[in-house]
Amino acid sequence: MKSQTKIAITGPESSGKSILSDFLGSYFNAMIVKEYSRTYYLSYVFTNSREEIIAIAEGQIQAEREAAKSDATLIICDSDLINIKIWMEYYDFEVPQFILDYLDSNPYDFSLLLLPNTPWIADPLRRNPDDRMELYESFKTNLLAHNYSFEIVKELHEARHQEAVQLIKNRFSI
Repeated sequence: MKSQTKIAITGPESSGKSILSDFLGSYFNAMIVKEYSRTYYLSYVFTNSREEIIAIAEGQIQAEREAAKSDATLIICDSDLINIKIWMEYYDFEVPQFILDYLDSNPYDFSLLLLPNTPWIADPLRRNPDDRMELYESFKTNLLAHNYSFEIVKELHEARHQEAVQLIKNRFSI
């Protein structure tokens, strides 16, 4: 079996995760695991319930497991289970054990934490325009608590893309 590298793009909403994931997927010819909540809400009305978030976590895990079965050597995850854990904690929902277990038993090889210095862009799934820095700090705390290897991406626009590429190349000698 080929060795795979799984990289998570993480951070608060509207910090550019999907744009960066798409860019990195194209740049490195990598498999992209899309943020499952966007797929989920194509079929369901957004109510932000604990049950919905659990279903999204299960879908995200399934998508990551399917990607791991491929012969892709690099997998870029547009979002991660830390994002879902923080989402649940933000709304004072108990985080199910299966999420905590997944985080500990299926760590990402590397995470890029995006500084939320991009303009907040409203969309039907976003709710937190005013507390992105507080959430960003929660992402850092969680990445450290789970002993994940990560770097913070601070640049904007094209410089953000190049910073992320360089961080990945430095880490993995790609």
